[in-house]
Amino acid sequence: MNAASGGQPARGVVVGRLTASHPDRLILGATILYLRGGAPCTFPVGTLLQVIYTEWNGRRCVDSVERVSE
Repeated sequence: MNAASGGQPARGVVVGRLTASHPDRLILGATILYLRGGAPCTFPVGTLLQVIYTEWNGRRCVDSVERVSE
């Protein structure tokens, strides 16, 4: 867990271009975000995305992914 959050899971948002998509994770720029429960990312590489995540034990787990209009 994130120490800055007083032992509670931290929530966050990342906006960036999808660099890579794997069955278990997304990569936006240099940020790795882990997918939950085998939910795939259907957006093509290069898409501008907003990802909301919860950080558990230093691991950013995706809560939602949305395309951002340019």
